[in-house]
Amino acid sequence: MNRAVAWSLAICLCFCAEQASAQGLLGKPNISAQYLLSRAGDDFDPFDTKLGHGVRFQGSVPLIAADIDWLWGVGVDGFGGVTGLGFDARIPSVPDVPLDVTLLGGDLGATFYAHATDNIRPFAQLGINWNQVGVGISSGPSLTVTDTSLIFVGGVEVDVSPFAAVRASYGRGADGFGNGFNSAFVGEVIFRPGDHWFGRFSAIVADDKSVIGGFGAGFAW
Repeated sequence: MNRAVAWSLAICLCFCAEQASAQGLLGKPNISAQYLLSRAGDDFDPFDTKLGHGVRFQGSVPLIAADIDWLWGVGVDGFGGVTGLGFDARIPSVPDVPLDVTLLGGDLGATFYAHATDNIRPFAQLGINWNQVGVGISSGPSLTVTDTSLIFVGGVEVDVSPFAAVRASYGRGADGFGNGFNSAFVGEVIFRPGDHWFGRFSAIVADDKSVIGGFGAGFAW
């Protein structure tokens, strides 16, 4: 996705914010799980790939609480997550040999955020990502490549109603796979019907045109 488009969407979210109590996840201990559905991008163009399925587990805990009475009060959250995807692929010249492709990623880092207003919280994430790509033949040999990379992400979290918040972010490692999908734009809706339980819906569009959709639930306290 074009970077200018991604940042334009984030800026539009800021202007659309309504007055609401903080419904986002920044500054709150939370855990969540999501089911993922993915379409492989340009890196897998030589293969006849199928839709992939996977899961993501995420968690965050405040390290430094923000002073909400002070404009641009800064807080720091620690975050971590594990993501896994799997899908089938075939080489067009050898259609009878199915391939099993697995993508695994783990990340750990810190989120620095500020209260621009009561409802708008820009943030930056810094950390490290571990990722692994495995390609194998069913009931046969496999090839695995493992790598690590830095996470560098910028975004904004906005309260849009008394029950929901949205997030938009862009950067390296934003998709949970680091080098696996390069940089990505992430859009999220966080729906909070109560004080603790929340729904989490996400869409990730990476630079290589891969797309990952996710939905799930979490608990904040």
